[in-house]
Amino acid sequence: MVAHPDSTCPNCGRPLKRAAVCTFCKSKDPYVVNPIYYVWLVVSAAMVVSMAGYRIYKTGESIFISFKRMAGSAVYEVTLASAGLPISRNPAPSIQIERVAEIRQMLKDGREIELNAALDSYQKAFEGNHALDTAVCDAFYVFDTPQTSYEGLLSQWAERFPTLYQPHLAMAVYYHAVGWDKRGARSAADTPKAAMAEMEYYLSMTEERLTEALRINPNLVLGHSLLISIYNAMGKDAEENEAIEKACALFPDSFQIGVAAVWAKQPRWGGSYAAMEKLAKRMENAAVRNPHLTALYGFVYFDQANILARNEKFKAALALYEKAMTFGDACDFYLARAKLFHYHLKDDESALVDAERCIALRPTVDRGYRMKSRILFALEDFEGALETLWTAASLRPGDTETTEWKQWAYKSLFHKGHNAFKEDRQAAITYYSFAIEIDGEQFEPLYWRGVAYLKEEQWDEARWDFDKAIELNPTHFESVRLIDAVLAREKQWETIIGYWDRFLEYEPEHAEAYLERSGAHYHNGDRESAVSDLHTACDLGNRKACSLLSRFQ
Repeated sequence: MVAHPDSTCPNCGRPLKRAAVCTFCKSKDPYVVNPIYYVWLVVSAAMVVSMAGYRIYKTGESIFISFKRMAGSAVYEVTLASAGLPISRNPAPSIQIERVAEIRQMLKDGREIELNAALDSYQKAFEGNHALDTAVCDAFYVFDTPQTSYEGLLSQWAERFPTLYQPHLAMAVYYHAVGWDKRGARSAADTPKAAMAEMEYYLSMTEERLTEALRINPNLVLGHSLLISIYNAMGKDAEENEAIEKACALFPDSFQIGVAAVWAKQPRWGGSYAAMEKLAKRMENAAVRNPHLTALYGFVYFDQANILARNEKFKAALALYEKAMTFGDACDFYLARAKLFHYHLKDDESALVDAERCIALRPTVDRGYRMKSRILFALEDFEGALETLWTAASLRPGDTETTEWKQWAYKSLFHKGHNAFKEDRQAAITYYSFAIEIDGEQFEPLYWRGVAYLKEEQWDEARWDFDKAIELNPTHFESVRLIDAVLAREKQWETIIGYWDRFLEYEPEHAEAYLERSGAHYHNGDRESAVSDLHTACDLGNRKACSLLSRFQ
C-alpha cells in the first residue's frame, strides 16, 4: 500500500511512512487503497469484455445487445419465422403406457424374437412417414432406465441377435440413461470429477452401441438424436455439428431431430439463440408435412424463460413461456411452466392444468407424471398423487428424481400422521396408510398406525400392523409389547409367549422382555417359568422384576 505524501495517522496524528502504517501506534490510513484492488478491477473488466466479445463472435450481435443479454435485460426475438406457418396443438402419434409395459415384459421374459418384431414395426412405420418419429423414439425409450438389472437382459439380447440393430440401439439408450444418472442433476462446476468420468465412460459405451446400430440400419432417428446429445455432453463440437448436419439432411421432417439439434445449440453449451433460430428456419420448410416443427422456434424463448426463472424473474419467465407456446405445443414448454406455477407463483391449479397437458402431449414420459404427483400432493389429493407417482416409477424404473420424491413424500406423510395423532387419530391413520403405500418396507408407520388403531379399539387392525412391523423389525420391543396387550384381551397366553420367545432370540439380554414374558407365563399358570424369567430380568438390572421376585419368595 502507498500512503499519500501528506497522510497522517488517523489515530495519533503522526506522519505516515510509505507503507501507510504508523510506526508509533501501528494504525493504518483508512483512505489508502491496496493496489491489488486496481488489479482486480482491470481483470474483472477484461473478463466482462472478453465474454461479450465471445458472444458477439458466436451470435453476431452488437456489443450493446450482448451486454444487455449478459445482464439479463434483453430478449432475443425470433425474426426468421415465416408468416402463416402451420401450428400443431395435437400430440404427436406415439405409444401408450400399456405398450411400455408389454415391451418391457418381452425383454424380461426373454421373448427377443417378438421384441425385435415389435420394435421393427415402429421403425418401418417411421421410415414410411418421418412424422412418426416420436412413436419409434418412445418405443425404444422403454429402455431409458438406469436400473442395473437391465444390463444383463440387454446384453443377452445383443448376444443372441448381434446382426440386428434393435438390441444395439436399446443398449445405447440404456447406457445413455446410466451415464446421466451417474453425473446427476448438479451443475458442471458442482459435479465431482469422478461422477463426470463415470458419465463419460457410459457415454462412450453409448457411442459404441450407436455406431454398430447405425452401421446395421443408418435410418434410426433415435440413433442420430442420441449422437447429437452425447457429442454435446462430451464437448465434441465438430462431431456434434457433423451429426446435426447429417441428421437434418436424412430426416428433414423429424421434430425429434429438430429438438435435439436446437437443444444442443443453446448458449449454455456454447451455441447461441441465433444458431437455434437458424436451425428452426432450416426445418421450417417441412412444417407443412409436420406442423410440430414450427414449435422449434419456441425453444428460443423457452430457454430464455428458463434462465429468467432461475434468476427469480418469474413474471418475465411466464411471459416467455407463453411466447414459446405461440409457435406450437411441446411437452417441455408445459412442464417448465407447471414448475413455475407450482414452485414460484404458488398457483397449483394452473400448474396442474399444465402438467396434465404435458402428459397428454407425451404420455409415456415420466417427468409429467412426477410433476403432477407433486402438485396433487400440495393440493392434498394424496390418493391421486400416489397414483401418478406409481405411473412415473413404472415408466422409468430406478429414476433418481422419482426415488427422491418418493422418499420425501413418505417422510412428509409420516410426519403428518404424527402431527394429527393427538387431535384426529382417524386422520393420522390415513396419513400413515399413505406412507405405508409409498414404502411398505418401513416398520415405523405400521407401528404408529397400530398404536392409533389400538387407541381406537380396532383390535384386529392393530394386531395386523404390529405383526407386520415385527416381521420387518423383529427387535422392535414396543411392537411386541403392544401385540401382547392386544392378545391379552383374549387371554392368548401361549401365543404371547411365542412372540417373546422370538424376540429374545434376537435380544437375549433384554431385561424388560423377560419381565413381560414372565407375566404371560404367570397368567398361563406356569409359576416356575414366570419366576425364572423374573430372576433373569432382575439379574439384568430390572428393578421392577426384583421387586416382584421378592413377593414370590
